[in-house]
Amino acid sequence: MPRLLLAFFLAAPSVVADDLRDLPSPFEKAKPGDWTEYRMRTEVEGGNVFDATVRQTVLSVTEDEARIENRFTVLEQTRTIEWTAPRRGSWWDAFRAEMAAEDMKVELVDGEVADVPVTVEERTHPGRRIRAVVAAEQVLPIRTGGTRTVRLRLEFQVLATDAVPVTGRVRAELVGKPESEGESRRTVLTELTEFGGN
Repeated sequence: MPRLLLAFFLAAPSVVADDLRDLPSPFEKAKPGDWTEYRMRTEVEGGNVFDATVRQTVLSVTEDEARIENRFTVLEQTRTIEWTAPRRGSWWDAFRAEMAAEDMKVELVDGEVADVPVTVEERTHPGRRIRAVVAAEQVLPIRTGGTRTVRLRLEFQVLATDAVPVTGRVRAELVGKPESEGESRRTVLTELTEFGGN
């Protein structure tokens, strides 16, 4: 599929959901071989910037689950994570499963969903803007051995449409505010670059 020309129209919401738990799982219609690729830029407080490529691929599906591979490439190094997403349930259930694959526990503090048009490859599709505040806790390895627990407040906004496979994400912006000492604030911007599949 050719490179995407992305334009986002953030119109006034026509419908607002009270809870992200009411939004269906993006994996309801997942098919093996569906994939998306994203450009991701992480800015860490203090000036460090990391650019990465993320590719998500649906490996297999059953009636209840989809097996997903996330492949991250940064500084010519690749890391792959496989995880299982619920095909039934809610968007929030799928998000929690994705975060659990990164050893992160999340709790929804606040969120809303608004219907907005989203343009992908010069075509406008029905879409949604998802805003949420999440309390997160992640266990990370320490280079010298052992682990440490980091607590974060995540604030994010996602633009998504059913016209894009896998999670439907077209653009996501996340700000991670540490609640643990010694941690830096991070801003992550993820933008869809290509997609394809069955």
